[in-house]
Amino acid sequence: MVVSAVEGGGKLNTSDTSKMKYWLRKYEVSNEYLENDWDVSDDELINSIHIIDILGLENLEKELSKYLSDISKMDVEWKCDNPI
Repeated sequence: MVVSAVEGGGKLNTSDTSKMKYWLRKYEVSNEYLENDWDVSDDELINSIHIIDILGLENLEKELSKYLSDISKMDVEWKCDNPI
């Protein structure tokens, strides 16, 4: 699962988290691609969803809770490889 933060005014350093917009991308990748370090295209993703313009951190948490039981276990993007 990948979550990206975007902001309408082009600034990510706002202190008002209710104005932040988030994008959520959830997908599964076959182990074969990961084990062989193969590139993965959008057509090869399994159970892919892409939700854009989730307004505010609270709404993001609600959306994430549909897919994860504990969002505190998510790693930041720079700690994990994105196969896409």
